[in-house]
Amino acid sequence: MIEVIPVLDIRGGVAVSGRSGNREAYAPLQSVFSDTPDPVEIAGNLPFRRLYVADLDGIVEGRPDLKTLTLLTALKRTMIDLGVRGSEDLDIFGDLDCDIVLGTETVKDREVIVEALERYGARVIVSIDIKDGQVLSGSLPSEPGAAYDSLAEAGVKRFILLNISAVGTMKPDLTFIKDLNKTGEILLGGGITERDLGMLDVLGVDGALIGTALHKGLLDVEEWKS
Repeated sequence: MIEVIPVLDIRGGVAVSGRSGNREAYAPLQSVFSDTPDPVEIAGNLPFRRLYVADLDGIVEGRPDLKTLTLLTALKRTMIDLGVRGSEDLDIFGDLDCDIVLGTETVKDREVIVEALERYGARVIVSIDIKDGQVLSGSLPSEPGAAYDSLAEAGVKRFILLNISAVGTMKPDLTFIKDLNKTGEILLGGGITERDLGMLDVLGVDGALIGTALHKGLLDVEEWKS
């Protein structure tokens, strides 16, 4: 059965929510799992074994919130995107017990990904960040399938396909996953709801990153908890 992985976006020590990647318009998250947007409290109340965290302080400004990230990693097996750009940003993961998400939107070239694989091995997950059907990257093909193949050739075994355009909309685009030459672990994110999980399972997707639908209480937690 496909795994549901909760999503938390954090900024300034607060859990936030947005739509379609418009980060300037992100507001404090209203979640059924807490009366406050405290990311640590929300994470502690989530009945799931894994957690995906996007640190917007790191992604946008290059200043990751290490205090909050450390607290979150103590609660769950956490995968973290903190906006790695170059090799120098990889050092931080020696002190963080987490899986390492390298987003194509911020990583400057494929060599950084190769170095991360050499240093951290199976902890590395590459997020193919997609907006308006095109991969956000300065060094990879713009077509998602071609970017995926290029990364697989470089030795990447774990992938996230993140449709930024669909974030917060609860209207995912599943078309680009259907013809993918799937290898390794594949997670999908961007607008996914409970009604999409059966189709994703059929398509061979290993896990779904779910934020908006989960925090709005639109997911049967008892059925999907892990």
